[in-house]
Amino acid sequence: MTFVETSKLRLFRRAWLTLFAAMLVSVAASMLQAAEAKDLKGVALIVGQSRYEHIAALPNPANDARDMAKMLTDLGFDARNVRP
Repeated sequence: MTFVETSKLRLFRRAWLTLFAAMLVSVAASMLQAAEAKDLKGVALIVGQSRYEHIAALPNPANDARDMAKMLTDLGFDARNVRP
């Protein structure tokens, strides 16, 4: 075996080992991400401002906020209606 053949073999082994390590890190990261995704729960803050100081109360913002809270709750978010 010559020096060039030994260098090529060493380079091939190093490349293979690097690829294998990268694959292991990738698999571990994807498993960790999947585990974290199961633990997360969406939280939403919805504001439907209907009352203003100088104009009459608006009916649509409260209705829109209520509908949005229902939709997000159906999707799994923790959404709550709070009335002043």
